[in-house]
Amino acid sequence: MKRITRGYSCFVRPPKIWGLYRWIIGLKDNVVYCYQRVKYGFCEADIWKMNIWFLKTIPAMLLHLKNTTCAYPAILEKSDCDMGFDISKKKKERLSAPEKWDAILTEMINRFDKLDAFIMHVEKKPATTEEERELMDKYKKEAFELFSKWFFDLWW
Repeated sequence: MKRITRGYSCFVRPPKIWGLYRWIIGLKDNVVYCYQRVKYGFCEADIWKMNIWFLKTIPAMLLHLKNTTCAYPAILEKSDCDMGFDISKKKKERLSAPEKWDAILTEMINRFDKLDAFIMHVEKKPATTEEERELMDKYKKEAFELFSKWFFDLWW
């Protein structure tokens, strides 16, 4: 299996200024998080910022699927199938089914990355304006519409 370089880690990375006591507490927390991940599939730290966990983990999983998959949904064999995003009819007809699936996964990754980048930008500021909230909702809607359209086809 290839090394996965994207994603979200709940592990505590103590800065050097913490000292030995806090470093040991951080190590204990990491052991607890590992146990929780193995037993339950998630840990307490994932719950604290579930939105960030989702926006870091799902694109990483989609990228891994894109790089390792050897299959695609059968409906993509049709030249007139709706891919869930705008693409010219001429370009869509030229693409083979695996290329269409690759384009769909790439678009999903890009939409979640766009939403993640926007949320990270907004979180750095003290207040969110109504305009930023509407833009964030628009990006969220775009990302989840495509994700939900192909949800049952996200298999390996």
